[in-house]
Amino acid sequence: MRISCVRTLVCVIVAFAANGCALMEAEKPKPVVADYMVANTVLDQGSEARQAKDGVTVTVTPLPFTAKEFVKTTLVEKEGRTPDGRMIVEKTETPSIRLEPVDLTFKVKITNQMERVLKMAGAIVAFSVNGKQAAIPQGNYADMLGGIIRSRQEMEFDVKGPKIADLPDNTNLAFSIEDIVVETDAASNPTKRANFEWVYVVTKKKDSKTLGPATSDTYYVPPALWPQMQAEAKATSGE
Repeated sequence: MRISCVRTLVCVIVAFAANGCALMEAEKPKPVVADYMVANTVLDQGSEARQAKDGVTVTVTPLPFTAKEFVKTTLVEKEGRTPDGRMIVEKTETPSIRLEPVDLTFKVKITNQMERVLKMAGAIVAFSVNGKQAAIPQGNYADMLGGIIRSRQEMEFDVKGPKIADLPDNTNLAFSIEDIVVETDAASNPTKRANFEWVYVVTKKKDSKTLGPATSDTYYVPPALWPQMQAEAKATSGE
């Protein structure tokens, strides 16, 4: 005779023999050893975090990475259906660790020391990885390009660069903001522009941490609710 439960971690087996019955506990679950990446972004020698040109001061600070624990949810549809047509789904939740933020992110503070309004529209943001220009979605820095900074005022923006997972260890990363208009003629046509560049070294190394055990449950899911269950699993896993 077998007694089952939804969660396999606490399931027990009761076996009957001629001389009585014996109770045997299931094997104790093993903790999960989660592998993850540790990353660090350091300003290269000769590059200054705070740079001032033509009445504009720009200070850039890379945001630190954090190893964050989360639960990864995996759904597996089993063969067959229940008599009433429900799907048989095994749901496994595994403790894991991921690095956040996913993208290299920089806090950019721009101070306008000019006697005129500074408009960031038209400026060019670029990243180079080991000497090769990286393709970065404009949405990663759109807020900064929409910035309008009054005289003697400052604003801060978050600018996202390449994904840390795409970078090799000891990456030479150049971050530049170019073509900031600092002078115009009487007709408001740009007559002078300023360029800024910062160079960083990005290092990565592997690490691991022992977490709690994975858990596994069996669900009987109406087919109409299967897409919702999949979406919720992706959301909890941060996908």
